[in-house]
Amino acid sequence: KGGTSNLVRTLYAKIGGDEKVLLNQIVKEIKQIPAAEGNGVEVVTADSSYRAKKVVTTIPPQLLANTVKFSPPLPNEVKQVASTTHTWMGGSMKGAISYAKPFWKDAGNSGALYSYAGPFVQMYDQTSTDGKHYALVGFMDESIASLPYEERKKRVVNQLVRVFGDDAREPLDYKDTYWGEEEFTMPVKNPQRLSAHRNNGHTVYKQPYFGGNLYIAGTETSSQAGGYMEGAVNSANFVFKQLKSDFK
Repeated sequence: KGGTSNLVRTLYAKIGGDEKVLLNQIVKEIKQIPAAEGNGVEVVTADSSYRAKKVVTTIPPQLLANTVKFSPPLPNEVKQVASTTHTWMGGSMKGAISYAKPFWKDAGNSGALYSYAGPFVQMYDQTSTDGKHYALVGFMDESIASLPYEERKKRVVNQLVRVFGDDAREPLDYKDTYWGEEEFTMPVKNPQRLSAHRNNGHTVYKQPYFGGNLYIAGTETSSQAGGYMEGAVNSANFVFKQLKSDFK
């Protein structure tokens, strides 16, 4: 109940919330601290720097390789693999359109749609849990991402009118997101279009770097269900076991 955001809020609270979690920190560089200075890792952000015994990165490896500097540089194989590791949903587009009433339900329809014509190629009923707000949400043909907002909205409404009739003509709101343009999901400069799941779970992610103090984790690094939520859990479990062993 409460959706996946409830998982995030629960973990955030258990970790310690604002007292332990620093938000809005854009990492620019990760440095290995020499043995003479105590070992460990230094993380340099746009605003400050932090030192730790161990660091675990969980952002998509492709984004990591293209936006974070490492001192000393990571091994060439690691850089090459990370820069060509597919970010699941990195090239996807999702849209949401809300209405004053659930006319699709009133007509006995589920609200689910699969289409080769688009713009929605997959769509589902996303009525709120309290039953007071009505929306259709789904994945879109990302080829329309380059079109102006009003044109994208027009095409979506026209598609839903074809499917459901004139009741779909007057939405309350329409929003969409193309993850290929999200700077904290995909590298903005020179993003590569990679085949699905390429290098997910590669062996380079099975060992730490910087003298055993830097772990590259996240769903894309999981050898099982890489790219999915299960992959994130698998990666977390793997790194937890490694860290538990390190701190014995």
